[in-house]
Amino acid sequence: GDTVLIPGGLKHNELRTSDDFEALEVSVPGELGTVACDPPAKRA
Repeated sequence: GDTVLIPGGLKHNELRTSDDFEALEVSVPGELGTVACDPPAKRA
């Protein structure tokens, strides 16, 4: 399997996944929040 670490405060976007995608999310500390932000600027 693969491991991904997304540090707190890092903007990220899930664009697509495979049909058989599965994930186990572990959040430390236990309280987790989401903040909406503007989409990234389009690349030239």
